[in-house]
Amino acid sequence: MKKIDSKLTIGKNTKTIQNRKGKSFGYQVLGFGSGGAAIKFVEASGGTVTTNGNFKVHTFTGDGTFTVSDPGNAGGSNTVQYLVVAGGGGAGDYQGGGGGAGGLRTNFPSPATGGTAVTAQDYPISIGGGGGGGSFPSSRGSNGATSSGLSISSSGGGGGGGYNSSLKTGNPGGSGGGGGYKEPGTSSGSGNAGGYSPPEGNNGGASGGGSGGNPSRTAGGGGGAAAVGSSNPGTGGAGSQVNIDGNNYYWAGGGGGSATFPGGPSTSGANGGIGGGGGGGARNNGASPSSGGGSAINSGSGGNGSPSGGAGGSGGQNTGGGGGGSSQQINSAGSGGTGIVVITYKFQ
Repeated sequence: MKKIDSKLTIGKNTKTIQNRKGKSFGYQVLGFGSGGAAIKFVEASGGTVTTNGNFKVHTFTGDGTFTVSDPGNAGGSNTVQYLVVAGGGGAGDYQGGGGGAGGLRTNFPSPATGGTAVTAQDYPISIGGGGGGGSFPSSRGSNGATSSGLSISSSGGGGGGGYNSSLKTGNPGGSGGGGGYKEPGTSSGSGNAGGYSPPEGNNGGASGGGSGGNPSRTAGGGGGAAAVGSSNPGTGGAGSQVNIDGNNYYWAGGGGGSATFPGGPSTSGANGGIGGGGGGGARNNGASPSSGGGSAINSGSGGNGSPSGGAGGSGGQNTGGGGGGSSQQINSAGSGGTGIVVITYKFQ
């Protein structure tokens, strides 16, 4: 009987051990299942592709397609960040106002959990062209064209006002065009044409008014993404710094207004706003005039000055900068810069 009891005791212990092993094995299976999802990152193609640390950057300077082949997951990445800048407005001719910058919309920088979710599909990208500078006698600059990507659109910049009395007012746009010169002054175009929040741009500047050799005889500057255009001098509104590609660039600066002095103190056209704004031209029969400078970063062209009149500088290409106003009908007004779309996401 003792032997039998001993065997039964051993059997109980054996059963207990087997049950413990079974529970342990079951736990291991559950553990494997709970941690089985693979980490995945967004995979895509299109545009010019560069890297910035752990992020890929797709830059579109012309129409194209952003193709997402794998949308990734939360363990790696499943959202993207974007910059969409429209074409800048052309400037006004003959005492013309600066063109407004193209509208700028971005979700950069986004929180770690933010950004825009994507799915596996083709996303069309459209890059807006810059508006043409005005020509006498119609003289007002043309608006820039819309840029779009990832279902996000930005409005083209407003054209700057020109010589013709009915066309002195700057056009509305992503940022508004500056007012062309007229005594005692003319109004500018309004910004944020798309009605977005946050706004895509700012108003242009009214002309300075005045007459004869009065230093206030200047046209208004175009509005920029970060600031309104000025009135006297008509400096273009500053663009916004968006470091989406690692270059610390500014984008969407307004164009500078022209300055005209038939005889008097030396003068210069107004500077374009930082972020691609073109400089305004200058005319002065009595003293040596000088040009308005283009923006120093992502530069637009400078205007020029001469006794017979100065041409306006053009907005920087793929910056959305506005064109600079020309001071005389024999000179050309600056055209707006083309837009750009940049998309970035974590890839490792």
